Amino acid sequence: MPDASLSIDGTTVISKTSGNISIDNFNSASGNLTGATFPTGMMTFIKNVNFSGFGSVGDQENWYPTDMSADSAKTLYGNLTATEHASYSKIKIEFTFDMRVNKATHAFVDIRLIRWQGSTTAPGTVSHDGATLYWAQTGVVNGGTETYNPISGSVIDDISGLSGTIYYALQYRNAGGDGNYASTMYAGFYTQAIHQMIFTGIV
Repeated sequence: MPDASLSIDGTTVISKTSGNISIDNFNSASGNLTGATFPTGMMTFIKNVNFSGFGSVGDQENWYPTDMSADSAKTLYGNLTATEHASYSKIKIEFTFDMRVNKATHAFVDIRLIRWQGSTTAPGTVSHDGATLYWAQTGVVNGGTETYNPISGSVIDDISGLSGTIYYALQYRNAGGDGNYASTMYAGFYTQAIHQMIFTGIV
């Protein structure tokens, strides 16, 4: 069929050229959305990362892990490059995770989701130059010898004005950083465990 187009008020909204159909800045051959305008609040899936059970990570009184280049297999960890997040003002992060915590005097832990920039080394302090997006405690006081703690959450991170690569990770430690509150921890106690972090961009 011959080339054709449909215009509204002088603006071409649909066109066909050499069999390729373009719809208002969306090119069906290239998948190119450059120049397209989306309504505020529209969400687009960016990517997901998976983590399988690791096993014992020892007794951690400080936020752990921090060195993601060496220990990324011990937690949920992911990053968004500048290109991946450039189109969005906010990022929705969804995550599922589980831990086993052995008892010291108690058996409960702190866990947090953080965002930072600069390198693959995450902050190890309570206050840092990134952002704590989620912070919770899980486990038991007294009773039992170990706990199994499924953890899941969904947060919105305002990244307006941020450039460069953005890093995200779950960190954990003995509750309050006190050695009485937990002993050996397991990041995904069973190796067949499946955990996931999902990144969705919000315009």
